[in-house]
Parts: sequence; C-alpha cells; structure tokens
Amino acid sequence: MVCFLKKIGMWMDLKGKRVSKDTLEAIAQDSINLRNYTLHPKVANFEEVNFLLKKSYNRSELVAKINNVRKQIREERLLLL
Repeated sequence: MVCFLKKIGMWMDLKGKRVSKDTLEAIAQDSINLRNYTLHPKVANFEEVNFLLKKSYNRSELVAKINNVRKQIREERLLLL
C-alpha cells in the first residue's frame, strides 16, 4: 500500500504539509461540523477523528513502528522453528 500511495503521489502526511500539531483538534472539530456523510453506517465522533489525525500525523514515524513490529514477528517465528 505504501508503494502504491507513493507511486500515485498520495503518500503525504500533515507534518509534511507543515500543519502544526496544535491545529489537529480544530481540523477534527471541523470534520464533525461538516457532516456530509450522514448516510454512512458509521458516523465518526470527535474523539475518533482526533485519534486518527494524531496517529497519522507523521507517516514516516508510523511506518517505522510498523516495520519494527513486522521484524519482531519474523524474529519470533524464527525462534519457533
């Protein structure tokens, strides 16, 4: 997925766009105020949107964490062999 997003130019994060962490809550609040997806079966609340924004603020950091977990899983599998 990462390679695909990079290939089509969609690999970006808010940090890379110079959005400050202080504005994440305002962005989350605006996304709740502008509900244009009310027919969707799951309508996100402020806490959920804010959590996702904070979690995905810095994608390179997130990818590094994911890669570390994958490495640990591979190492544990090797120990089981």
